[in-house]
Amino acid sequence: MASEDLCRLFGVAPSTAGNKAKQVRDLLGMHRFDHRWMLPDRIGESPMTWMVSVNGGFIMDIRDLPRDVQEDAFRRGMIPYIPDDRKPPHPHQKERDRLHEAYAQFRRINTEHQTELAHGLLKDDIAQTIAKRIGIMDEDGAVLVDDDGDDTFEAPAPAFDLAIYASAPDGTNMIRRYVQEKQGLLTEKEGRVLDAMAHAQFSVYRVERKHEIAGMWLADMLNGGEIWLMDKDLEANAKPGMVFGTRLFKPDDFWMTTGLAVPTVLTITDGKACEGQTSTFDTTKLAEDMYCGHFRPKLPEAIDPTQRCSE
Repeated sequence: MASEDLCRLFGVAPSTAGNKAKQVRDLLGMHRFDHRWMLPDRIGESPMTWMVSVNGGFIMDIRDLPRDVQEDAFRRGMIPYIPDDRKPPHPHQKERDRLHEAYAQFRRINTEHQTELAHGLLKDDIAQTIAKRIGIMDEDGAVLVDDDGDDTFEAPAPAFDLAIYASAPDGTNMIRRYVQEKQGLLTEKEGRVLDAMAHAQFSVYRVERKHEIAGMWLADMLNGGEIWLMDKDLEANAKPGMVFGTRLFKPDDFWMTTGLAVPTVLTITDGKACEGQTSTFDTTKLAEDMYCGHFRPKLPEAIDPTQRCSE
């Protein structure tokens, strides 16, 4: 029955009914697709119930996001229940849980030691020097990237990545020297993770498909072959065909990111990187070029867009 017909039966003007309906909605805090007023058997099949705004912009299905995000949304009353609680168990759940636990331990070790290295870089102004060179910090030390409230760039992550992992002309880098200094001071697991970090490699990867148990399969677009990546956020959010540049290390049978990944905005053809430029696949320079390609479009016009990504 149309609302006009209902109003006529009750002898109420449609405008009056509409105004009263708005008062009721406001009083009860109701909104369109409000799960609190849905039939219970319709909630699971209603896609709009599960759509949330991520980082103030991207609309995503929260059922595909990590459990901690689901729990936070549930606490805020944004969703009717935690979707993961109602998912059927994975056919390899025990092994999946073991892999996630191993991943969490390796990530904790990776983060702790990268943080220790980052503190040293801040004291010596090394990261700031690199940030200025690649154009994400001005000469006064102000970060130029528009971070939209993201604290990733309080101390520019790309500069830390390059300072820690980029190889010097003699083939050494900060992480390898750090591992040598820590010899005899590490647990077996810390030693394994740090040794893997010392051999981390930067490349361009394409998401192929979900792994059969946990993580995903990536195609290495520069070196060929497939690798097994463990990353809970990427596993939840990345779609097949997504292409990004990142640095990976292998502490176990699977690989992990060192923390920073950027979507490709470069042309990758015939051994060239950084669109319109002549870089070959020197991984240190490729990383710089990709960071430039990702972050430079966000910089103020004062930065010359024709400047090479790295000199």
